Amino acid sequence: MAALDSALLVAVTSGENFWRQAALNAVSPTVAALLGGLVVSVLIQQAQARRETRTLRQDLSTEMMTVAYAFYFRLTEVVRVEQHKAATPSSQRWVVPPNPERFTRQFEEFRISARVLEERLRISFRDDSARWLWHGVVDMLTARYYRLVHIRERYEGLIKMYSQHPKDPEIPKQIQSLFLTLEEFDDEETVDTKIMTQFEVMLNDSINEVLRRRIQALRAGAVLQPG
Repeated sequence: MAALDSALLVAVTSGENFWRQAALNAVSPTVAALLGGLVVSVLIQQAQARRETRTLRQDLSTEMMTVAYAFYFRLTEVVRVEQHKAATPSSQRWVVPPNPERFTRQFEEFRISARVLEERLRISFRDDSARWLWHGVVDMLTARYYRLVHIRERYEGLIKMYSQHPKDPEIPKQIQSLFLTLEEFDDEETVDTKIMTQFEVMLNDSINEVLRRRIQALRAGAVLQPG
């Protein structure tokens, strides 16, 4: 009797194992397919996010270079014209003087593009370093423009505002020192060189920030600072 019970137990156990394994064999491909699909979907999303981030970095850095150097080259051309006029007798001058109205329009276009770009930097990065470095780039080109075009009083009004940046608490401390002081703006012998040197330094640093800082979810609200 015991032997019969043992035989029945073995048979039942074997049957249960068979059907359990059959069920697992039937379910496993489905589960594997589902899990595989989820993994593939996650990988695709991650790859797409990395591609979008890389594209945004490239777009921002390229736009920064384009906006900055487009106006920089206009400034340098005006400087060359003025230097040529100063060094050449009036009877021998061949350079056509720059069109003041056209130059003013170019400056206005530069300022609009620069402001839009600054806002894109602000909403793209939690850290404000790139945004403030770019702000400094715009300040330097604007100061150089004012020295070339406007009367001394307007330039003095501009640099009085710009010279507050080295102590502005909204600007990261490591960037404050890159902005020129009022004394540096007032030094007629060195100011032009310092302006263009800081332009190059801040542009280079701002692009490096864009290429290395983590992209964040968009920040709400437009913030446009004077200057």
